[in-house]
Amino acid sequence: MKKQNLHLLATVSLSIFLFIFLHIFYTGVVTTPTELDSVMYHIPIAKSYLNGRIFSSPSSPLMHRYFPGASEGILAFFMLLHIPLNLYNVLGILCLFLACFALGKRAGLGTDLSLLFATSFSSLNGIVRWANVQVVDIWMGVFYACLIFMFLKPEKKPGYFFKLGIVTGMIVGTKYSGPLFLSVLLLFYGKKLIEKLDIKRLIWFLIPFCICGLFWYIRNYLVKGNPVYPIALFSWPGVENWALETPVWKGAISYPLSMLSALISEYTGWGVLVILSPILVLYMRGISLIFITIALFNLMVYSLLPNGDAYLVHVSNLRYSYPVFILFILAVFEFAKQKKKEEILAVFAIGNMLFSLQFPYHPKLLFLYIPLLIMIWLFAKQNYIWVYNNKYYKFIYHMKNKLEKGGSSVIVLLLMIIAVVVVGAMILMKKGPEKKEGGLFVSGTVKQQDQNAASSTESTADQETDSEISTLEQDLDEIDKSLNDAPIDVMAE
Repeated sequence: MKKQNLHLLATVSLSIFLFIFLHIFYTGVVTTPTELDSVMYHIPIAKSYLNGRIFSSPSSPLMHRYFPGASEGILAFFMLLHIPLNLYNVLGILCLFLACFALGKRAGLGTDLSLLFATSFSSLNGIVRWANVQVVDIWMGVFYACLIFMFLKPEKKPGYFFKLGIVTGMIVGTKYSGPLFLSVLLLFYGKKLIEKLDIKRLIWFLIPFCICGLFWYIRNYLVKGNPVYPIALFSWPGVENWALETPVWKGAISYPLSMLSALISEYTGWGVLVILSPILVLYMRGISLIFITIALFNLMVYSLLPNGDAYLVHVSNLRYSYPVFILFILAVFEFAKQKKKEEILAVFAIGNMLFSLQFPYHPKLLFLYIPLLIMIWLFAKQNYIWVYNNKYYKFIYHMKNKLEKGGSSVIVLLLMIIAVVVVGAMILMKKGPEKKEGGLFVSGTVKQQDQNAASSTESTADQETDSEISTLEQDLDEIDKSLNDAPIDVMAE
């Protein structure tokens, strides 16, 4: 009965995740970029892939454009293929879900608990909040989960080290905090990797690592004399205390109630549990103890990262803490399994997911959600019949084997079906991206445009995307001109 209940709760969590996914997908299709950081430097960095300026010093005086841009390369493909840019992190959340599911399976949680872990983390308010913008932190979480997945089962094959080079390169090349979080993991798993290294495997690792990761630091050193420009480090030129006047640790001391409120806002009940992590450490054993120890080291790294004095900044900058919470939540799931309290944790996880269900009312999505929901529950029931009633149906046997051999393939297929159905439905009923009159910015400030403006003529999806990018380019030119005339300070990542 316990396994039956856990299977039921896992299916409920997947149903909630499907609801969230449909809403963020729909929003991504019918809206265009407006978020400040996205438009000011994430999109321009992606654009530099397409115009060839990625190899030179950014023409804009905005220093954020010197940040590593590996994950913006994915956004560049969206531009190249004329995919709505607000789907960038929708794909990221889907990849994060799959990466967490695979990580849970490899860590020994089993299919149901892995599904609960994946849906719990991917549905956090601190994740869903960034679904329709172009910040790169969700992708940082994706690559971090993939890296832990690879570290848990190191191999001697050259292909393993090639993939490891890609993942570590993307972590280092996505954010300046990447090398810090990578260093913590190497403290725990580096010795096993070194034992498997030889010259051939090292070369297989270094090629993608240098292309995806080191490239950005070498470029900055060549054009600015500082690999981590604009951060002033050692004797390298830069801006003193760049965005570090109020790091996270200082913000927690100066504004404890604001930081606590932001923590609960983004991570709900998990935020309360992380405060209790020093106590949980005393009771954890085995792999759960390793995971929570790494999470605490990551917490120390996070405490050194930029923060600010305003509550909105406290909320916003909690997205830098994904590497902390991926391992912390995984450790709690491992601990619950060890103590045989999986059902209690499952109810707790689902309860937290419900607080992310704050979307505008789109009743037409009902015609997508209900059929897909029925598919999920029929699949869950068929799998249940095989496991518990031992009825030997070939179809059920096939699906069970798929789950046991790495259920991510089943989940991938299911979500691909979801994506195809949603795209087809959007083509039939979408009204197109909301039109903007004029630029998004006036004198460097975000200008909210009238979203009810309608076009008198129909256009194809490609033309709409081209128009969107063209408008962004004009807005970015206006920003650069205003910055040249009167530079402004913007909070750095």
